[in-house]
Amino acid sequence: MKYKTKRIPFELKDFDEETGVFTGYAAGDLIESGAFAKTLEENKGRVKICWQHDPYNPIGKSIEMREDKKGLFVKGQISDTSLGKDVKILMKDGVINEYSKSTESQT
Repeated sequence: MKYKTKRIPFELKDFDEETGVFTGYAAGDLIESGAFAKTLEENKGRVKICWQHDPYNPIGKSIEMREDKKGLFVKGQISDTSLGKDVKILMKDGVINEYSKSTESQT
């Protein structure tokens, strides 16, 4: 099975560089209501924030994820590792302004 990666703009609302906690909305394509419901229900508390989709390179954790009328609300925390510190600086400077997701592809 192949995976496709899709880049999605991330609307950063708040970011605390000291704690690494951020909030924002996943935006981009029109998202059908309920699109995230099953994943959020079945994987609550398991979603990690990984660098470059590498499960062996986690940089943080999700604290809260929910779907609302605007999109997918995300509250996460970047860990205080050496890579996490770099990511925090890049977020503060506006360099990291999107996230990406992998989806299964039937091709």
